[in-house]
Amino acid sequence: MITIPLRRGAARTRRRGLPVRVALSLAASALLLSACAGGGPEPTPTGTGSESAGGTINVVVLGDTTEPSMQTVLSDYEAANPGYKINPVPIPLTTWPDFLSVLQTRLAGGADYDAVYLPTEGQLTLSSRGVLRALDDFIAADQEFMDDYYADLPAGMLKAFNEKENVDGSVYFAPHLVNTIGIWYNKAVFDAAGVAYPEADWTWEDFRTAAKALRDPDKGIYAFNLAPDLFQGLDPWLATNGASVLDDQWTKSTVSTPAAVESVSFARSLVEDDLVPAPGGTFDQYGALANGKLAMMGAGIWGVASFAALGGTDNFGIAPWPQQTRNGSPMGLGAFGILDKSTKADQAWNFVKWLISSEGQSKMITLGAQPVRVSTQNSPEYLAKLPDGGQHLDEALNYAHLVVGVEQGGEIGAAIQDSWNQMLLGNVSPEDGLAELSSNIDGILAG
Repeated sequence: MITIPLRRGAARTRRRGLPVRVALSLAASALLLSACAGGGPEPTPTGTGSESAGGTINVVVLGDTTEPSMQTVLSDYEAANPGYKINPVPIPLTTWPDFLSVLQTRLAGGADYDAVYLPTEGQLTLSSRGVLRALDDFIAADQEFMDDYYADLPAGMLKAFNEKENVDGSVYFAPHLVNTIGIWYNKAVFDAAGVAYPEADWTWEDFRTAAKALRDPDKGIYAFNLAPDLFQGLDPWLATNGASVLDDQWTKSTVSTPAAVESVSFARSLVEDDLVPAPGGTFDQYGALANGKLAMMGAGIWGVASFAALGGTDNFGIAPWPQQTRNGSPMGLGAFGILDKSTKADQAWNFVKWLISSEGQSKMITLGAQPVRVSTQNSPEYLAKLPDGGQHLDEALNYAHLVVGVEQGGEIGAAIQDSWNQMLLGNVSPEDGLAELSSNIDGILAG
């Protein structure tokens, strides 16, 4: 068994100034990093009995692999590791439940993959089913490097990840990115409507008041967009009202409590009041926010990369999610899993090590992700690139909870997504919809 040290006595440094899941392809592309920063041992190729060093590995990612940021990172990694090549294999979908379904079908059909990028929602789905290789031997062979890595992670984040994601005492992932969520807003839209920018302690009622003032049907401006997924859509409203999808042990549903019903009812009222685009369709919230047709949207640090091609982030601010009873945010950690059948596990591990090295971590903001290393989070180079108010996304790590990532994550995610959208559309009441969803989740967990 590999024992991962928890970082003792390490308080996260709150940062001043400017500033953390998927314009999905961009968060998924935060799988590939580079540049330079100091601190800690850097990775070197390690032999563990697969093939010799070097060569090309096939890595599976969700979304588009042609984005300039990803191509830059691939070039940086290959330049820093002569003889090593990455062949990104995209699965061009937009949600993690769909991605996991297609991926498992391909793996069952004998697809030749060496590594796969997975968010928290999908990690146990694969590691618990015997398709990934445990990292224990790799960690032991690179103990000094890994000790430095673990010591540089926020202690609470590492503890939560270890408690939920290790399987039978073995380690399957070394996360290289983390994301929380907040409210991105267009300053010009707020200014034109005479609405003050959100305060850090704003409430649901403050949010509603601002939304009503920001909505302008004549100009086609919506106040907010309700995302269709768990991380950007349902979870933040639950979390800021003290509700959750599962209990702390991830063994049973808690999604039908009165607090959860109140959360969904609030979101549904935004639809009823015509403050948001109609649910169920396609809505480009990034383009709308950039073009002044949307005042606010929920997103993490991945918005930095999303808006890079839309004029940058100078006109945007980021605020914490408005609260009803408490601060709240989901937290997701991204990592590569090495496929058990890969004959190039050494090469894949070399890539993973580079992603979590100081050199690789310094590229995170380019890819639209928050680095997991505290030293990189606090570096002047990283802080200078964060949007106004972006520190709220980092500070959310102090109160965020790990997004649901059970073995049946794909099934549960799909059930949540369908139920959430049906309730937003008004096809079922929040009370009835959540009661049915809770029963479905418990049935899935029971097997």
